[in-house]
Amino acid sequence: MFLSRRTVALGTGVLAFLATASFYALGSGRSYDYDSSESVGAFIATPSLLDPFRRQLEFNNHPLFSFVDHVVYTMGGHSEAALRAFPITVAALTVGIVGFWAADRWGLPAGVAASAILATNPTYAELSRSVRGYSLLTFSAVVSTLLLARLLMERDRKVMIVYAVVVAVGIATHLYATFFLVGQIAVVVAAGKLNRAWLGAWLGSMLLGLVAYVGMADRMLTSAAHERGVFQPRFPAQAAHAILGSSPLAIALLAALALLGATQIRRREIAIGLGATAAAIAMDWVSSPRDLYPRFLVWLIPGVALFVAITATRSRLILPLVGVAVIAMTEVDARYWTTNPVPSLQAARTVQDARADGDRPCVFPDIRGALMGYTATAREVSTVGELSRCGIVLGGSFDSPHLRSEARETFRYRWILPAETPYIVYSRERPKIEVHPTRHASGAAQRTSGDGRRQ
Repeated sequence: MFLSRRTVALGTGVLAFLATASFYALGSGRSYDYDSSESVGAFIATPSLLDPFRRQLEFNNHPLFSFVDHVVYTMGGHSEAALRAFPITVAALTVGIVGFWAADRWGLPAGVAASAILATNPTYAELSRSVRGYSLLTFSAVVSTLLLARLLMERDRKVMIVYAVVVAVGIATHLYATFFLVGQIAVVVAAGKLNRAWLGAWLGSMLLGLVAYVGMADRMLTSAAHERGVFQPRFPAQAAHAILGSSPLAIALLAALALLGATQIRRREIAIGLGATAAAIAMDWVSSPRDLYPRFLVWLIPGVALFVAITATRSRLILPLVGVAVIAMTEVDARYWTTNPVPSLQAARTVQDARADGDRPCVFPDIRGALMGYTATAREVSTVGELSRCGIVLGGSFDSPHLRSEARETFRYRWILPAETPYIVYSRERPKIEVHPTRHASGAAQRTSGDGRRQ
């Protein structure tokens, strides 16, 4: 008895979801990375459920995501694993949807290729395991695009409403959702389907999505007004590196296979939509925002996976090449499965123990946010003269060489807090502070305000 293509596709999607969720859950109890810790401390582990919609550190809040995880926290999910559960689930669901759609449209090899490429992309995998809104942003991009494809074939008022809501979810999570919306608008216009229904859907999604920022608009506008632009000439190369899998071998294979798949698409409106999206991103890059990171474009990775999936339907020889790329990407990502990205919990415990023993803990500027998910942050020092006020100082190899040099001269003792990106502790009195495992904040400790990084 032969199974129908739809049944096979559904099975592919379910298996892709389960496999992705299982692997992403490995190491879910790791300490928070810098941005996740800042999100937990400033927007999630806070007194009110409304805080995600009225707090901001420059542009670092992902409001809708922060609200959902605030609900998790309010219901008792205080651990790192609990707060990672939602982004991991959404990420795995997105992989399952991509695998199902590709298998249903082009066959099982395409579904396997698409889901494997998306799930093992190191950028997508790492961001999906952070307490941030990138997996929700990608989910919005994928689902809204698939709904758009359906609406272009058949008008359906209910589907149009769902489409508008899904786009609004993306905008309420991250403002870079407007870039894939630009591409979707271009597709509809190029297809000659523009009408009042589409205009209403787009206007509704924009208004609904932007409501999430009303309570923090003043702060965001003030930050934007004082932001000094910095042109980043390497950004296109860095973005391509992240989107195509980070590993040189994977980049070469996936770039070639995706390009080959793109050439198989004959529909003019799709090319115009991709061009409009690329133009919007290029305009933003040329405008030189101070903070621009490849992770803002994580929602493009499913597109690469689908282009490769198209190629996988052309020849059986393609799947082994996809397998090589998947292995190469897995080797890059595997190092992050159980290793702490930064020693944020250790650093917080060190600060708390120093306070308990009467020391005066301080941090260099790029450390402060990493403590926010665990404890009230320590005094920040950014000049040599401020070091005299500190009993211990936490820093890293990425801090000012001048500050680090002066800290080595000023403080008698120094030791390392190990992690993927280790921190350095400088101390006046003792060779090492013995950290007591039970002496640390629950995540709902007092918070300090400060500047964030645009994420």
